[in-house]
Amino acid sequence: MRDTNRLKTEIALLEQNYGVGNIQWSQDFGWIFVSRFLLPPRKYNQPVCRALVLVPDHYGYGTPYSDFFVSQGIMVLRNGNWHSLPHYFDRFPYRHLKDNFVSELQSQGWSYLCLHPERWRQSDSILTFLVQAYTFLSDPFRDWDNKR
Repeated sequence: MRDTNRLKTEIALLEQNYGVGNIQWSQDFGWIFVSRFLLPPRKYNQPVCRALVLVPDHYGYGTPYSDFFVSQGIMVLRNGNWHSLPHYFDRFPYRHLKDNFVSELQSQGWSYLCLHPERWRQSDSILTFLVQAYTFLSDPFRDWDNKR
């Protein structure tokens, strides 16, 4: 069971940062949608994309966000050439979602961006998760396993 009071607070914070009209969520709080997620400037073939975060069943009780989807077709500029993002999949690579839901996501133009927070503190939120996503997108070819 998700902590819906916490999610309501986090969604209000998202609306403050992204605008009320840019945030939607499902009635059961199973997903949160950002219609205009800004991409780092001068790096991508589009300035904004759609973003969808699936909310884990036990969110608010120690389970972090990890399933993050963005618009299909995003390309990043590297050394003067356009490239696909690393950790970016047109098909969802894991088995924990139902096949019909995965097909629906794909048919609606979503691609999976594989981001798994190394640590998740109780003070983290959907906003800090999206900040982490933006940080990754700012330097997607960095060796994130060897940060130093």
